[in-house]
Amino acid sequence: MLPMSIHEARRSILLADDDEAICFCLAKVLRQQGFSVTVASDGRRARELLQLDSSRFGLVLLDVVMPVVGGIEVSQLAHRLNPNTRIILMTAYTHLSVAESKADLVIAKPFDLDNLLESVAGLLTPAYQSN
Repeated sequence: MLPMSIHEARRSILLADDDEAICFCLAKVLRQQGFSVTVASDGRRARELLQLDSSRFGLVLLDVVMPVVGGIEVSQLAHRLNPNTRIILMTAYTHLSVAESKADLVIAKPFDLDNLLESVAGLLTPAYQSN
């Protein structure tokens, strides 16, 4: 497999949520916006994908509560493997701290899809990444 260019990695998202409907809908919308999306059905699969090639993803979009391996653990691994990877956590728990999770952003479920897309685009722009 050929290595991804920096531009391709910035457009590549790892999406992990144990809710199949959320994964399907979010992946579809993100792909329509021009992003490459790899879907993991749980935290364990997300962890495996990150360990295979952490530089592959510009952004990791994770549900916080998933069976076996939760989103916070996956976010910490993603940050440890590649500190340049942007991370968004999705949660129904409003008390979650960005600092403890290593996430760039924590969004509350249910969320506004337009706001999520704006956040994804903002986190993946080169201007943001240079800050």
